Amino acid sequence: MDRDKIMKACYVLCVAIVFIRYLGPEDVDVIYPANPGDPDVLPPGVSRSVAVVGGGLAGLSAALELAERGFNVTVKDSRPVVGGRLSSTDVEILGETFRVDHGFHAWFYNYHNFKDIRRRLGINNDFERWRANHFRFREYEPEVMESKGIYPFNVIATLLFSSNFRVNAAFDIVRISTIFAYYNHDTVYDRYGNLTFDEWAEEARVPVWFADTVLRPALSVTFNERTVINAAEMMMYSHFYFTGDNKADIREIATRDHQTAVFDPWTERLQSLGARIETNSGVEKLILDSSGRIVGISSNPGQVYDHVVLSTDLKAMQSILAETNREYPKSAVVACMNSRLSQMPLAPHYKVITLWFDQLLDPEQPKILQTPDFSPITLAVQRHLIEKQSREWSERTGGSVVEFHLYAWRYGEVRDSEVWSVISPTVKELLPEIFERNFKVLDYFIHSGDNFASFSSGLEQMRPTSTFPTECGADNVGLAGDWLHTPFPSALMERAVTTGRIAANQILLANHVKQAPVTVTSRHGPGYI
Repeated sequence: MDRDKIMKACYVLCVAIVFIRYLGPEDVDVIYPANPGDPDVLPPGVSRSVAVVGGGLAGLSAALELAERGFNVTVKDSRPVVGGRLSSTDVEILGETFRVDHGFHAWFYNYHNFKDIRRRLGINNDFERWRANHFRFREYEPEVMESKGIYPFNVIATLLFSSNFRVNAAFDIVRISTIFAYYNHDTVYDRYGNLTFDEWAEEARVPVWFADTVLRPALSVTFNERTVINAAEMMMYSHFYFTGDNKADIREIATRDHQTAVFDPWTERLQSLGARIETNSGVEKLILDSSGRIVGISSNPGQVYDHVVLSTDLKAMQSILAETNREYPKSAVVACMNSRLSQMPLAPHYKVITLWFDQLLDPEQPKILQTPDFSPITLAVQRHLIEKQSREWSERTGGSVVEFHLYAWRYGEVRDSEVWSVISPTVKELLPEIFERNFKVLDYFIHSGDNFASFSSGLEQMRPTSTFPTECGADNVGLAGDWLHTPFPSALMERAVTTGRIAANQILLANHVKQAPVTVTSRHGPGYI
């Protein structure tokens, strides 16, 4: 055994000694119903109506809980289909209709409430395990991170087999690891929420290579600039996606487009329960009655609702509240909600480009490649290797379907026809064979957006919870979405699904119907065991 391997083995022993007493992080927490003695559904003869504004994961989550318990639910969405940012777009490509997702997404072990919905919808067969997570850097060797068992052995294995491991930083890594081992969700935002990740990394003397190859890559999925995202959010992500559970780093991917795999079955289930799904039906503002209570929405002005769940993205929510505030300038309730949400900034614009090429990439190329150092490209996905319709097209034609995520877009207004030219120099660095072998672009589709919330430092104190409207006096209104704050670790799609369930639970409690249990990741790291 050479000296480097001996030193690595010694490092593994050090880490194992540090973590040996908490080999298993805490089990999940369950928020049980506050009213376990109440009936499971509305009593016969009792009718309650709910408007759900926004048909993404958050809104559909709330709608499912309520519709299953006998509520009259109407889901309103401005798009042609439900699904929000995970919806698919029907696009005519090369003489056939493709359902193109708005971007690749992974589904993690700690997405407990979404897994519960998957089970209830019977859609688990459209998901498969994604084992190897490939990274490519400018100044470091490529990394392949795989799920290698329970914590802390997954951490140990990742570092032991890393080609970027620096033996002389071993004790610094042990020191930094203890910070994550003693993660405390109740205090993390007070302690680190006003620091950017870079400020924290400097203050904590995090080895540069460790920050660059292990910690920073995960931040790109927030759609925020890596230089501004707050350190507490990064710590929460690390806990939620890696150390918060024995199996936290297990991930899955959908094998068909999300519309087919998730949202069509979800829609069918809701409609079978009597829920109304109204697409191409945007909501501009809320409607108040003479007492100042929120009772309706602009797209159905004559309909009075008992409850309203606002589950749009942050940008749409800000627009709805601003318009409502103009319509009802004397409403203290609306002014309260608008004043808080109007202060919350958005993340930079983003784009996702999907291209149909006439050739296949080398089989050695990863099917999913994360590229945190190659702005504007943060992710490259060979769709024909993971998604059914693209695979079938590739098998017929010999071509490939490749998707590039372009987060934190810095190039201003660029026509869709020019995006490939803008990113081609970076693609050439990552996948030079596309140019060396003269791949031909047969067609493309681009999705652009600017509706993700910012998670920069200093913002957490103004981020509302699902029940924030009640603080403003709107006791029949709830919020749901991935931009909200939760008193437990959550992120991205799971935060959307979970806040939808919490908003529904608020309505269930008010109507004396038993709430749905909410399963969440432990608020504490494994060091607290």
